[in-house]
Amino acid sequence: MAPQGGLMPYGGAMTPNPNPNPITGTLPSSGVATVGPTRRNALMTFLLPFAVIFGGVIISTVLAILISPIFATLSSLFVLAGSVWYLILAIQMSNELKSVTGNPNFAWWPIFIPFYSLYWMLILVPQEVTRAKQMRGVQAPVRPLIIYLFLWPFALASDLNDLAR
Repeated sequence: MAPQGGLMPYGGAMTPNPNPNPITGTLPSSGVATVGPTRRNALMTFLLPFAVIFGGVIISTVLAILISPIFATLSSLFVLAGSVWYLILAIQMSNELKSVTGNPNFAWWPIFIPFYSLYWMLILVPQEVTRAKQMRGVQAPVRPLIIYLFLWPFALASDLNDLAR
């Protein structure tokens, strides 16, 4: 019968496990909570999914002209891929913002509701960024509303970079 605290190594004696919680891992990052946003390139956060959409439409149009018109339908796949990429980035960034403020009422799902999503992106997200910057003591102001209107992924990523430690 093996004593509690760990597994018996092959060919050796059992040593007590210094970790009282056997569920946690052995990696150096185990038990360390990453609180707050990750630093990301704000310009690339905006441009790369847009490049997938725009470049995919151009490539599929050229293929449709040169090879076969059936390749024109490929453009919708590129638009879908770029849109899903934007959606994943928006969910990640809003969850990072929520982790900074700890506001249980701030959710990412309003991005799916047609007119409420504009209110969420232009009013609620900048308010939450303002609250997060106040909590962290960051002196940089929130990006202007016009940047949130036209370049929302860039504006939110830039504000989250201000919050990253």
